[in-house]
Amino acid sequence: MTFGKIVPALIFTAAAALAQENKSDLPRLIAVTPLHVVLGETQTIRLRGLRLKEVTELRSSPTVSITVKEKKDAAPPNGLESKDVGDQEIVAELTVPLDCSATSLALTAVASAGNSESRRVFIIGKGSVAKEKESNNGFSEAQLIDQSKPISGRIEPDKDVDVYRVDGHSGTALNVRITASTAGSLLDPVLSVFDAAGHLLGSVDDADGTRDSRLTITPTSDGPLCFVVCDAHDRGGPWHEYRLQFEPQP
Repeated sequence: MTFGKIVPALIFTAAAALAQENKSDLPRLIAVTPLHVVLGETQTIRLRGLRLKEVTELRSSPTVSITVKEKKDAAPPNGLESKDVGDQEIVAELTVPLDCSATSLALTAVASAGNSESRRVFIIGKGSVAKEKESNNGFSEAQLIDQSKPISGRIEPDKDVDVYRVDGHSGTALNVRITASTAGSLLDPVLSVFDAAGHLLGSVDDADGTRDSRLTITPTSDGPLCFVVCDAHDRGGPWHEYRLQFEPQP
């Protein structure tokens, strides 16, 4: 390599290193709870990450009313490290206008060093998402659910499992998706399905190149099916939320 080629390469390397160093000074949003906000309601949202006590404001796209109420230290959950899940938290209050047509809200933390990358949360209509009902920790306590509505649930405490029951029909495929880590949850979900006799029909940990789960099952007979959600590492807590939904046939 000639001297003329070496100099530009060194300049590029130095610039890349400087950019990476500057990026490490920025606030970082890692986790959020809840995973959705409701149209027309004022609600509290919590954001977990790094360097959040330096944040001066939260911005959103589309723009909604957001007020930062508190910034504080936050110890990592058991078995997790601060560098991965954050060590600080922001508590904010926001209101999404009833006439908002967006399906998600991109939140950005603003600080003197610069802005964080955005973290998205779902925007839903009131009553459009069903809630998990405890206790649903076993087959005998399985929660009967409506396939037409997504389910908002949480794995808490450690080693918790959530069990949901639907009626299966022979030859009719069911496509089930768990959205968690890709939406700002600390949950690493595992999704399993069992028949009425308790036989395992299928289980999925990671899918589509993510830590979230997606499973398709086609029953060979009519009868109830139980879908079980848990964490791959048996962890659970207030940051371990998920969204379970049945999707139409492709």
